[in-house]
Amino acid sequence: MRRFFSLSLATIFVVSLAGPASAAIFPDVPESYLYQKAIEGLVNAGVITGNPDGSFTPNRAVNRAEMLKMLYKASGKTPDTASRGCFRDVERGSWYEPYVCDAAARRFVQGYDDGTFRPTVSVNRAEAVKMILSVFGLPSTDTTAAAQQVMKFVDVTPTDWFTTYLITAYAHAILPIPGQDSGHLYPGLPLLRGEAAAMIWNGMAAIGGVPLMVSLSSSLSSISSYSSASLAPHSLGEGGSVSSVFSSSKPSGPQMTFNISLPYESSTKFVAINPMVYLFPVGIARTVSIVTTMQPDQPGNMTCRLYALNSSGFTYEYYLGYQDGPTCTILASVNPGNYQLQLQTFVANAPYTVKGTYTTGDGNDGFREAQTLLRGNAKAGFLSSGDYQDFYRFSVNTPTSLQVSVGSDASCRVFPTEGVDMQGFSAPQCNETYVYQPGDYIIAISRAISASQQQAYTVVVQ
Repeated sequence: MRRFFSLSLATIFVVSLAGPASAAIFPDVPESYLYQKAIEGLVNAGVITGNPDGSFTPNRAVNRAEMLKMLYKASGKTPDTASRGCFRDVERGSWYEPYVCDAAARRFVQGYDDGTFRPTVSVNRAEAVKMILSVFGLPSTDTTAAAQQVMKFVDVTPTDWFTTYLITAYAHAILPIPGQDSGHLYPGLPLLRGEAAAMIWNGMAAIGGVPLMVSLSSSLSSISSYSSASLAPHSLGEGGSVSSVFSSSKPSGPQMTFNISLPYESSTKFVAINPMVYLFPVGIARTVSIVTTMQPDQPGNMTCRLYALNSSGFTYEYYLGYQDGPTCTILASVNPGNYQLQLQTFVANAPYTVKGTYTTGDGNDGFREAQTLLRGNAKAGFLSSGDYQDFYRFSVNTPTSLQVSVGSDASCRVFPTEGVDMQGFSAPQCNETYVYQPGDYIIAISRAISASQQQAYTVVVQ
């Protein structure tokens, strides 16, 4: 029989939300600890208690069942004791069964394709955000500014299943929590008890229960959102030579955002480790080449991404740059519209150069050039010298269990297009079986070897 570590949660939700005591309640949660106020606030609210030995263990991971119980306590909800037998791995008569089964009945959570809930598995950061929003009943809102916050993370992409939830969490000020001051969110990492307390406390603040726990991160608040209305497409003309260079406007204040036109070339440096953002229009369907390079004497690498923007500043179409030491390269065939280039490094104030031009490709360099891939028909291809990605498109009419397989060491990513229902705890991955929902999907095959060598691959959907 599997055993759970009990949180010893209070059985009655305490309405009084008095502030924490002046002295630290737990010896392992001193007043200097980032999440002390949230932890002690939840104790005073009757949401959590410590361990039998008087400690709190803020760095222990929270599992999925524990997270649900905390959220029910924090929101004042009482599970229906008649909710039983919901998942085959939810132990009958266990302390957590009513919470898991009631949450499933209310559609706060859902299980996995194999009929399990995996209550003992550590809840990761992305799953926790979805649970908080669902249990607290926090609706999606106008998230344009919040989207800009989320998309500053180099490990969050528009097509990840959890991105919509992260954007909503930013809009409700559930995120960021203190300490989130790097370019990574690490959405798949287990959520720790201290972090869970901070997020739940902010969730309670979002529904008006307690004062907001303000993030201590300066870098996450340093970049303001911009208005995509100022980037209306316009004709660039076709006569500009690749060697023509245009100066950008200087970044306004702390935004580190440049409005530019292609062709473009500049040498500058990062401001601390904040992302550098370049916004530019494309007037007609073109192939864009962008090469960014850190100076050779600078340690570390730089990541680069190109996003196609819509009126909300959010997109399902983006391109990951090919990284080769200090150089990051993007070659993408794009439609007319507005685009955002985002650069990220973790070397403070590192100098770099960026050069953007129009060029020609091999006819399969972007979403708009994606070749149709019929189910069951393997397609052999190769990335020639200087070619970085090939793209394929396939469609699904009804929910179907499929696998996108790539027969080489080339990297592969599946992009659901707009309109595909991705509301779940998983996303399609190459070389794994997945239940694909109706809609169109894009497969990007990316080289995994030197750009000067030919990369062969075989791709099939079956």
